[in-house]
Amino acid sequence: MNVQKAVRQETIRMIQGTVLCSCVLFVLFWAGHYFFPDYVPMDYRVVLGLLAGSAVAIANFFLLALTVQKAAELGDEKAVRRLVQASYTRRMLLQGAWVVGSLLLPCFNWVAAVLPLTFPRTTIYLLQITGQFRSDEKEGES
Repeated sequence: MNVQKAVRQETIRMIQGTVLCSCVLFVLFWAGHYFFPDYVPMDYRVVLGLLAGSAVAIANFFLLALTVQKAAELGDEKAVRRLVQASYTRRMLLQGAWVVGSLLLPCFNWVAAVLPLTFPRTTIYLLQITGQFRSDEKEGES
């Protein structure tokens, strides 16, 4: 399957937003550790958690975008419904496995590993607030 230009562009925007959110979370961990070193860790586990969690979040978004692209190419409503449901299930299993893995594996700070899963949604909110992203409903009103 060829990846459409729109999928590539939106994935790049999600990568940029996720990197920005990861930097903010890193600074928050650093500041928390500076002021409360006994309660907030700041070590390699935070960095590994941020990197791996961000990769899972971006992969989830990319798989969603590919599913939407493929669904747009299908004509049968039942086939679209099956495709979207199967994609949703697989992506939720991926995220669930990541959450469990980040809790069980001692090489990750679980907070730094799980929070990046929210970064694509945060990026979308930031794009909407700044007017760089408009939903279909707003486009219809203009």
